Amino acid sequence: MALDVFRPDAKGFSRKVTKEEMVGRYPELSHDNGWDWGRYDGKLAQKYNLKRYPETGAIEAYQLLGFRTDSIVKKSIRKDIRDAITSQPCAVTGVNPNGGKGRVECDHKNGRYDDPSVNEHYSQELEDFQPLHKNVNTIKREHCKRCEQTGRRFDARILGFSIPWLEGEERYTKHLGCTGCYWHDVRHFHASLKPSSFRYRT
Repeated sequence: MALDVFRPDAKGFSRKVTKEEMVGRYPELSHDNGWDWGRYDGKLAQKYNLKRYPETGAIEAYQLLGFRTDSIVKKSIRKDIRDAITSQPCAVTGVNPNGGKGRVECDHKNGRYDDPSVNEHYSQELEDFQPLHKNVNTIKREHCKRCEQTGRRFDARILGFSIPWLEGEERYTKHLGCTGCYWHDVRHFHASLKPSSFRYRT
């Protein structure tokens, strides 16, 4: 559907298409900032380089910038792990997957998907994943994408915590990876802090 609007040329490039035009043609492609049909591992992004405008905040337009030449990371999760994780409440909101208030997803703790052992079914462990409500998982993806683009890790003080990370510095480093970031393991982040580590805002 989206390709009908983009109409890319022979090299995979398209004009800039506004959100209003896209949704006007295909209302089922309506989205918030999460842009589900434009996800990195989605069908469209597996073939084209997708760009959003602006890079952060509310999406106003998008464009195809040629065919992708890099490999797509497999994000398939073994069924027994997915079933176990999605039967738990969201680690951030506490929303119960059976409570009728939304869908809980099985989230890769490693937001960069660069650990081969987590990408293969035979070596996946339950501890590699966490339960996040669909909306929360979308927010996490945006923060992980920003970290990958800027090299600066998410600062948990934005959420009211007195420390930014459990380990490491502001700059992302390969040897530490996502470890220590709030989004890497939400429950571990909370469990590792003393009550005084959270600053209640008035």
